[in-house]
Amino acid sequence: MNFSVSVTDDRASFANREGFPSAKQLLVGDIESSLRDYPITPRTHIVLVTRAHAHDVQGLRAIIDSPAAYIGMIGSQRRVWAVFKLLHEEGVPAEKLARVRAPIGLDFGSSTPEEIARSGKQLGTAVSPLAIWMLGYHFLVGREVLLDLDEVSAKARADNISSVLDFWRRLALTHRGDGHLDNSEAGATNPFLPPATVQQLYRALIPMDAGMRRRVTQFFSTLEEYLFLLNAEARLGIADSGPYPLNLDRVLIVRDFFDLKGKHYPWHETVADLPYHTCSLAFTLDSSDFQSIELSDRSVLLTLPSEYPEAIREIALVSNDSGTPRVLPFTEMDRLIWAAKKAQPKLLEWFDRLPRREGIVCGALPWVLRPVALVAREDDYSSELAPRALRLLPSYEDDDAQAARWATHRCLAPDNPNAFVPLA
Repeated sequence: MNFSVSVTDDRASFANREGFPSAKQLLVGDIESSLRDYPITPRTHIVLVTRAHAHDVQGLRAIIDSPAAYIGMIGSQRRVWAVFKLLHEEGVPAEKLARVRAPIGLDFGSSTPEEIARSGKQLGTAVSPLAIWMLGYHFLVGREVLLDLDEVSAKARADNISSVLDFWRRLALTHRGDGHLDNSEAGATNPFLPPATVQQLYRALIPMDAGMRRRVTQFFSTLEEYLFLLNAEARLGIADSGPYPLNLDRVLIVRDFFDLKGKHYPWHETVADLPYHTCSLAFTLDSSDFQSIELSDRSVLLTLPSEYPEAIREIALVSNDSGTPRVLPFTEMDRLIWAAKKAQPKLLEWFDRLPRREGIVCGALPWVLRPVALVAREDDYSSELAPRALRLLPSYEDDDAQAARWATHRCLAPDNPNAFVPLA
């Protein structure tokens, strides 16, 4: 590419001709000082490949305001998150951090379940508690349906089943960090976010008043309806986490609204005007106001009494679009409400135009893509179902009762629509 390459390192044993024989310039010294003194122009491309995230912080601090054409940083998602968090706490705006390409490098598809889980311990990520739960349980549901159709035998592909369930088990255990696989096992809780994130949300909380309460209630109902339509009439765009204890009486609940633009859906262009890709609303409840505060396995907040919006004490609205949580003015709820309401008729019109079979296929996509997002690279996504799946369509496309029977008899536990039948 005919770049003129300069290399800087604070160790002479690394920044030398033996390691970089074709480099035009070798700079040995403090990384931050070297980068501040370097004549960066709009044609300069900078890549940070350091031995520790402290050096990444120093390097980015020196160049974040530079006119460089490109700034990239290598490292894991966890490391990138830590670096961005530190700089944001120093006062670097999220808009400036968004210009940094990170992580960079070639994707060899070697991420382990543990690495994926750790990358998802943040707000608004595709590696959500709901997606993780779906990866394990919906795989088993699909197998139940295939058994019902006599497409597989009970012992078929036992090794594959073991591999999928082991992957899911490791993913769930690492993401939760409490030794449990799902919310039911953990007393209907899932406080998976790191303490630093919870503290950041706590500091951003503002007290509720009557006007804000009406706005929050409308915000919840509008985004729930919008995401139900966006996900082809499936409740797959919202995940609650917590409760996070703040003191003896008060707990924090975090509600993630993720993939607001349906990035990988064929109908994503109909909702391009949504102002954010993700947002999260943190809110507090007093335990004394409720007989119970629980999270279902589907990451849905369940309280007794059920009208918890009336009891919310404080809120914080946050977007994580840049990879770093950014507190939004609560008035941004109005903007999101308006955009979601504007998009709903477009979604309905898009789906109403589909023939029945194509509608069934599109309706299946969110159930496929949500768990696939845990393991797929960007170029792995497809809006087409596998040929074998399409071959099975005649078995049920004109028989709604058959599909309902699978849900009520093969999948869901009796008298409990929030739980699957336990495995034998």
